[in-house]
Amino acid sequence: MSYRDSVTVSVQVPQEPDEAFRMFTEEIDHWYRKDRNTLFDVDRTKRLAFEPFPGGRLLEIYSEETLEGRELGRITSWVPGRHLIFKDHHGTTVSVTFATHGDGTCVTLTHSGFSLVPESERETVRQFGWTITLPWFAAATGAAID
Repeated sequence: MSYRDSVTVSVQVPQEPDEAFRMFTEEIDHWYRKDRNTLFDVDRTKRLAFEPFPGGRLLEIYSEETLEGRELGRITSWVPGRHLIFKDHHGTTVSVTFATHGDGTCVTLTHSGFSLVPESERETVRQFGWTITLPWFAAATGAAID
């Protein structure tokens, strides 16, 4: 796979791996910035949520009562404190690992399979993808951001 087909981003956070994983998944609605470049329907989205198990979904939820929304991804692996892997709506793969590093955790995210994204959307997916969103997570953990 070439660099153009994948992007890898790492951040250091002060939490232990279990807590960093919990914050990344359970608190995604608190740290993920919602705008027209990061959501399908920013006006209708009430919150983002992971269903915490293999086969679960990453959802853009429009109704709290009915849980109506849009599936952003489907979880293929969920190992708390270690890794999370999901396929997004294009079929690309997002892999997030959590590894002890000093007094905290190195969170590494690899988004691969950009060749599956329609060519007209690739640059937007790269530009507004995880290279800018993972630092939002790091900031929410209290990590120092350069």
